Amino acid sequence: MPNIISDQQQLIAYLQQRTESPRRHRRLGEVLINQGHISPLQLQDALSHQQTNEQSGRLGQILLKQELVDRHSLACALVEQLDIAQVNLDAFKVEPQVVQLLPENLARDRRVLPLLVQGETLVVATPTPSDCDLLHLVGFITGKQIEAIQAYDEQLDRAINLFYGAEAALQLPESEALSRS
Repeated sequence: MPNIISDQQQLIAYLQQRTESPRRHRRLGEVLINQGHISPLQLQDALSHQQTNEQSGRLGQILLKQELVDRHSLACALVEQLDIAQVNLDAFKVEPQVVQLLPENLARDRRVLPLLVQGETLVVATPTPSDCDLLHLVGFITGKQIEAIQAYDEQLDRAINLFYGAEAALQLPESEALSRS
């Protein structure tokens, strides 16, 4: 079961542990079977489909198309496969200066929230922590190395609205008038 991170100290400890110990590699199909999402026969059928159809994509995509797993189950399996922690965004306190590292439109469109800067590494929360395109884009924009941890969709939406909503409210012209009076 993955780590569930609720505060910055736990996140820093997680990052330290990841640099000190080798990552375990498991096959996605095995994880999905162990979690009870698919049967060995369903896995074999999906793998056969993948081998005979060059355009079929990755195993997770095939299982989604065949409606054998849902996005949430697949995300949980990927988190376990890649040994990625999960964050409880309802409890995690994010510093406003960290949120400012990513533009609001990127955070909302690509569903990513900056959590912590640790040296040259920016830790972000996203429902898709294995999305290499997203991680490269965030790294390019911020100039930081990116470490992603998994966040649940609903919690991420609430956190983005909370942090960026507060940022947007501070930038409204009414806020300037209030601060002058």
